[in-house]
Amino acid sequence: MVEFVCHIQIVGNLRSIDYHKAEYVADLLVSGYPKRFSKGASQGFMEFQWREYKDKLSKLSDGSNVEEKLVLNTMGEAAIFSNGELRWNTATFSNWAEIEYLPAIQEAMQSIDFPDKAFQAYSQYISNEKYSYVFMEFSHAGKPLGQISFELFRELCPKTTQNFVCLCTGEKGAIEEEDSAIINLTYSMSLIHRVVPNGWIQGGDICGGNGDGGYSIYGRNFADECFAVKHNSKGILGMVNHGRNTNNSQFYITLAPAEWMNNRYMAFGRVIEGIDTLEAISNIKTFNDRPQDQCIVTHCGILTVQ
Repeated sequence: MVEFVCHIQIVGNLRSIDYHKAEYVADLLVSGYPKRFSKGASQGFMEFQWREYKDKLSKLSDGSNVEEKLVLNTMGEAAIFSNGELRWNTATFSNWAEIEYLPAIQEAMQSIDFPDKAFQAYSQYISNEKYSYVFMEFSHAGKPLGQISFELFRELCPKTTQNFVCLCTGEKGAIEEEDSAIINLTYSMSLIHRVVPNGWIQGGDICGGNGDGGYSIYGRNFADECFAVKHNSKGILGMVNHGRNTNNSQFYITLAPAEWMNNRYMAFGRVIEGIDTLEAISNIKTFNDRPQDQCIVTHCGILTVQ
């Protein structure tokens, strides 16, 4: 008789303690009972993608499976699957493992530094040389809104990524235009000048702040680089243009999938953290899509582990 094998897969927020606790329990089950358990490749998401994944799970569920419904309502920061079916959150998974297979699991877990595991995993994630990672902090009407962190597709769009990174750090300083106007090449203290409900937010006009201007580190404009990144989800970061090859400093962040933007606007990154901040900006009161009170990028730069 072939013994039934439980194939475990864990999906969760890579930066959360829940995710790493579930990983630890699963590894103990597999190492202690290799004929009874196997473990698939875990999937650790950034906060933004994890929230989207949870929403997708909820939408796919018809509510008829009571056990699945309970897990969805109490999921926290990790989902544990058994043979393809959603079975546990981290707490119920570890409790089940303790009762059935690992009586000393709670004591063993007390000796593990899970916050450090989460810290190390996040640090490794944002050290990936295929991408660049930056952040922006926002305020509205003088009050802090929070931070949004971005993953930029450096291998696909190296020139566009370099422009955005340098405007976040401000490392290029200022330039003087032919009319003697001084332009500070930085997003710091620039405005979010447009908010389109269920569409996108727009900012980065470092010249006048009203959406009519902008300037890149390469000059007034620079050419389109790549249209490979699709606008297939919320949180896509791209360059505003006024026609082909007119990218400068203005950028947008989608608030919903926007397939109509494909091959018209150059996307080069995505939001990985700060979904609540993005929601707060999207809910700002506007008149003709312009915020009634100023929404400002108060601080920006290279994303580091905090």
